[in-house]
Amino acid sequence: MKNPIAGWSDRRIGVLFGAWLVLSIAGSLAICWSDRSLITSVYQRSQQLELTSSSACASCIVSDWNDRRCSDCIHIARRGIWIDTLWFVPAYSTLLALCCFWIGKHAGGSALLAPAALLGWASWSAGLLDWIENAGMLAQLRSHRAAALTGTAANLKWVLVLVISLFVGLAAVRRFLIFCEDRLHGYEDRRRRQGDD
Repeated sequence: MKNPIAGWSDRRIGVLFGAWLVLSIAGSLAICWSDRSLITSVYQRSQQLELTSSSACASCIVSDWNDRRCSDCIHIARRGIWIDTLWFVPAYSTLLALCCFWIGKHAGGSALLAPAALLGWASWSAGLLDWIENAGMLAQLRSHRAAALTGTAANLKWVLVLVISLFVGLAAVRRFLIFCEDRLHGYEDRRRRQGDD
């Protein structure tokens, strides 16, 4: 698999990483801010429909959002889904992809890091699954027939995100240990040279 950022400088990648990280955090906070009004609902998150593959359970969630005591809940849930779709999904999937591509760029000859580019592209596949899931959730606000599709897309997305996140985390730990080892060897070399003087 081709790594699209192989020729980019680390400075450019660092700036983009910072920008996508800020966008991801801001998108997550925007969803939380939007959902704060759902406190009157039993199901207090606009993303609640992703957690079920059951039409009956989806019907309960939407019925609670349509309850008279929660006059705007259905609109608030819809707004949270749209914020997720248009803001958070592109931000987090691109952030994960950038991390994987950067790892692949610095993999050297390590076989352990060979799948980095593949997982980078898979990050955008997770985003695509998230969009399918969100389309299913929006459809469920009118009819609960999309529950199975929504649940399947959500489960596949979470498997991909978990695998990619574990890969990025392990690669970060590996990189940190290499950095520490290099610093230790550099310190020992300096002490040896000082001893020779």
